[in-house]
Amino acid sequence: MMNFISRKDVLELFSVSVWTLRRWEKKRGFPEAIPVSGAIRMYVKSEVDGWILNRAINKATNQEQSNG
Repeated sequence: MMNFISRKDVLELFSVSVWTLRRWEKKRGFPEAIPVSGAIRMYVKSEVDGWILNRAINKATNQEQSNG
């Protein structure tokens, strides 16, 4: 079963504006929202979690390479 997170909750989670979130979708590979009804957008929570995890792994890998 998929769990979803609202756009409002994503904005609060990261403390960013909707404009920043849209930039992340276009330029940073943030998962795209699923239009539910009108202006209501939802995200697949596992995709958001995966995006965060990948960013953390990339950061750790880059730090190891620069220290190595």
